Amino acid sequence: MKINKVFISIAIAATILLVIGFTAVGNVLSASPGDLLAGTQAKPIAAKFLPKRSPLVASFLVNPDQLSLFTKLAAKPGDRAAISNDINSLKRQLKKTWLIDYDKDLSPWLDAEITLAVTTTDIDRQAENGLQPGYLLALASKDDKAAKQFSEDFWQKQAIAGSDLVFEQYQGISIIYATASSKRPGLSGTILGKFVLFANNPKVIRNAINDLQVPDLALANDPTYSNSLKQLKDGRFGVAFVNLSQLGYLGKSSGLVDADLDLSSLPGSGLVVNLGLTEAGIRADAILALDPDQAVNVSPAANKAIENKAIALIPAGSAAIAGHDLNQTWQKLVAALEPYPALGGILDNAIAKLNRSSGFDLPAEVFNWVKGDYAIALLPDANPSDANSWVFVAQNSDPKAIDAAISDLDQSARTRANFTVGEVAIGDQKLTVWTRLNAVGISNQKVAAQVTGKVAAVHGQTPEYVFIANSIEALDRILGDKLKPITKSASYKTATAIVPTSSSGYAFIDNPQAIVNLAQQFPSLKNLQLKPRSLWQPLLSHVKAIDITSSDDGKSAGLSRGQMFISLN
Repeated sequence: MKINKVFISIAIAATILLVIGFTAVGNVLSASPGDLLAGTQAKPIAAKFLPKRSPLVASFLVNPDQLSLFTKLAAKPGDRAAISNDINSLKRQLKKTWLIDYDKDLSPWLDAEITLAVTTTDIDRQAENGLQPGYLLALASKDDKAAKQFSEDFWQKQAIAGSDLVFEQYQGISIIYATASSKRPGLSGTILGKFVLFANNPKVIRNAINDLQVPDLALANDPTYSNSLKQLKDGRFGVAFVNLSQLGYLGKSSGLVDADLDLSSLPGSGLVVNLGLTEAGIRADAILALDPDQAVNVSPAANKAIENKAIALIPAGSAAIAGHDLNQTWQKLVAALEPYPALGGILDNAIAKLNRSSGFDLPAEVFNWVKGDYAIALLPDANPSDANSWVFVAQNSDPKAIDAAISDLDQSARTRANFTVGEVAIGDQKLTVWTRLNAVGISNQKVAAQVTGKVAAVHGQTPEYVFIANSIEALDRILGDKLKPITKSASYKTATAIVPTSSSGYAFIDNPQAIVNLAQQFPSLKNLQLKPRSLWQPLLSHVKAIDITSSDDGKSAGLSRGQMFISLN
């Protein structure tokens, strides 16, 4: 399966036009009406003609022009030119691939809903000829006459460009589709009520008509979808829905993940995400509804992640995970994933990779003694040689037990991994270094042999904390007097200010580039790409930081809550 780049380009362009509007949202409140931040309680109307088994649905419930105008008014004078360039670049891409002039062709009639959906994993349901997913783009109209004129003009342009058009009546509704050619992919369209629809196959349009006429077939009547939306009560500008069991079938064929990563047995569950605005960025509240028969009840954490002290020792600019009682967290995670081998396999592979690189068994030799606060971080690059530096900080909650565990680690490093274990000091702080030594053989016996070594890990202790890192330089950044803690950064303070008090753990990425560095550590994720670059790069350039949290009250079997906050420049 190859994703239809022409179809996807208009969807990405439309959605990024929305998100670009958020780049100055911190100033919007004082420059524009407050209803933009308040959001809406409206539910996506397009869900009435989308199938329940849709793998992926994203709906934006705000008009792009409203956001872009507010952004330009709110932005600092020096930023307005850059924002205009970003938006104009997307408009040019839209015109190049679809022959659509946004300001002339779309803006006059486009209303406050844009929905993009993967409606099926395989249109013809014949696995032997490969998966051909169905894509649907629905654009809400506020001017039926203008929308109809746009549709007529659009298809006329396709014909002039060389596409062969086919006209069809289906249950009283006119469907138009352009047959695929070597130069242009197939494309279908119609007007269904207040929506202009585009799809990559006429079967997708026909199914949308069927779902509208038989409500029981539609996503709007799916219990997981509708019940989750009821619980996500905050004002929203968008909603996303992921059917995990259906999306899993796309894993191998999509080319987005490694071919060896089997996602076909993902759980029968749904993820609903509510997108809202704050004065500083985008807030996404999520509910993951698992099959109650397979879900594992998780008791709420006694300690709140937001009170974590170890995170204060992580440098600004890092990508970090913070929590309490790593051993308990690990046991809960393993138990929760036990019914789902595919997801458990992803975790097992990641741990196995870390075990190989570190030389010891993480769950057995590290996780089991971390009973207090902890933080794990991928550090920002101080220089090219520091790429992928990491540190682990744990509260020294039981000095006697931890001393014994560290001693066992050192012994394991000597006997199992064949490391040379020695000591160095950074100032008054003693560190233990694991080094793999190699002798450079020299045939001339009159010249002494040279010994070279590569540091595999470094660890040290204070009365309050235990530190482990993959280099001396990494620990020096933690223990030295030049530490600028992540907790002092403005983006961290902004993001964690809205972390739920019931949060049991959170991840904070102070530098979006850290995401790319982290993904490169796992081969199964290396193929994840967003193309074309000209569409997504303007969006990433405005992302300052990302905070992800989890919060479970332990009261609802099979129901997990989470939140993501994207801080914007």
